[in-house]
Amino acid sequence: MFTIRRPYFCGVCRVSSIVQACMPDRELDDEALFNSWRELPDRAVRMAVVDSLVCGERHDREHPLRGVGLNASAKQRRAGRLEFVLEYIDAHPGETGDVEFLSALASISPFHFHRVMSSYLGESVSAYVRRRTLERAALRMLLDGASVTTCSALAGYASSSAFARAFRRQFGQSPRGLAPQLLAERWTAARAVPSGLEFRSVEPLDVLALRRYGAAAQAAPSAWAALRAQLASGATDLMPVWIGIPCDTPQLTPIARQRYDACAAQATLGGGELVRKRIAGGEYAVFQFRGSLTELEAAHAAILWQWYPRSGVRMREAPAFHRLSELSNPRDVSAEIFFPIERTHARPRGAISAPRPIRSDALL
Repeated sequence: MFTIRRPYFCGVCRVSSIVQACMPDRELDDEALFNSWRELPDRAVRMAVVDSLVCGERHDREHPLRGVGLNASAKQRRAGRLEFVLEYIDAHPGETGDVEFLSALASISPFHFHRVMSSYLGESVSAYVRRRTLERAALRMLLDGASVTTCSALAGYASSSAFARAFRRQFGQSPRGLAPQLLAERWTAARAVPSGLEFRSVEPLDVLALRRYGAAAQAAPSAWAALRAQLASGATDLMPVWIGIPCDTPQLTPIARQRYDACAAQATLGGGELVRKRIAGGEYAVFQFRGSLTELEAAHAAILWQWYPRSGVRMREAPAFHRLSELSNPRDVSAEIFFPIERTHARPRGAISAPRPIRSDALL
């Protein structure tokens, strides 16, 4: 299948060797090759990469994918590994039902992985994977017009009937019954679509995150207040860059499971609840916004339900995020909303300009 060209003892170099063997046309350094391992198409090769990561964990703890570094507590390091697993699940819907594979990503035995993830999420890992997969399938049907047959295959179900039964158990009604209720969001959000649209390509960005659960109207202010308090207790010469990540779709996710991550880039890691995570790189549609935090969530919903179905682009499997310029007054914030997209051949009326490549530090 592939050949490792030379032996390595450092996990980063070992993974880079696997990627280089599978993609010999890439002329990249070890760090860039390491960051490309998720692009490997063969699952068996990705499993070999996971084995290399696990074997090299004691050498690679400072790498962002292996947690938060030696200066963090054991709880923070474990939370960082679990966040990496959750990011992988969200980026690969329908491909993440193998608990042994997920436990290897977290460097935890399968037996303890069930217990740790259940404690971290408030639900079992299988329930989380099933819920997130069905939520993504529901969005594809409602916003992209995908058929039940297509979504059942993408979600990893053996038949459309099995998918329909799981869908009904999750949402309480069939896809046909759920559609009219959720498509009404387009009209309620019509007047809140923000202006100033542009397209950008950004690189991955590492941030420190603090999470709160519940409706965004309550979770977002609580998360930002807690994050600012924790960062204020640490000494840093850099002004943090504030990034908010609404991780779930409020119209599909139960309120108790909705997550909001208040994040800071260019910040020094301290104790408490801070966890290091990575914002996915790629192409984004970027909107300009000014208003309150509550109105920011309404603008985000408007982009999803009103702008996106008419845009002619395709939503990527990555979370949207908000870059906030100032947080001194939650009722008056200026922000950029980054919505993850990929180009399609179908184009709506009106041309869309080419993306403007920027570096990740341009977000800062």
